[in-house]
Amino acid sequence: MSDNKSPLNETTIILRNVRGSFMKVFKPEAQEEGKTPKFSSAFIMDKRTNAEDIAKVKAAMKAAAMDKNNVFKGNPPPPNKLHLPLKDGSEVEYDGYGEDTMFINASSTRRPSIVDQHRAPIAESDGIVYSGAYYDVCVKFFAYDATSKKGKKGISCELCAIQFKKDGESLGGGAPIDPNEVFDAADGETPAAKAGGNSSLWDD
Repeated sequence: MSDNKSPLNETTIILRNVRGSFMKVFKPEAQEEGKTPKFSSAFIMDKRTNAEDIAKVKAAMKAAAMDKNNVFKGNPPPPNKLHLPLKDGSEVEYDGYGEDTMFINASSTRRPSIVDQHRAPIAESDGIVYSGAYYDVCVKFFAYDATSKKGKKGISCELCAIQFKKDGESLGGGAPIDPNEVFDAADGETPAAKAGGNSSLWDD
């Protein structure tokens, strides 16, 4: 893709090998009753291995805040007065998070494009996308001011596209299950037999 056709810019960026969490990317869900249903996911970034991605997020948020064409007209409030999508992992108590991580919350009213390593579309029924796996993601940052509706001022992160990169340890379940590990084979061999299971485990 040539540079002049690329959708990437100061506020639309690619994050590499980030870990998906709380993924609701095939069907939109409302966070609260009465709210607009959205496709959403959190993406966890290791402070060491994803240092470049974290820096890109900070730069994109600043660019979105300073954009003279947005709601702040190039004169945004200080960062500590804004609601930001980038959080420190130590702020939450979920599997996969922690003081060595940061994460962003991304969402969209439009379904994000979801593809595999070969850029072939992925369907929910494929069982490839789950919380805990690793992805490359395209996200876009923009400023908003909802104070007229008793809301907040901040920077929002739009979820644009997702590419599956590799499996990871499942977070909260949802990883695909290998049928060879749970179903009987045609020759009568069972998962317990393969694993050396003891059929008398519950016997008196």
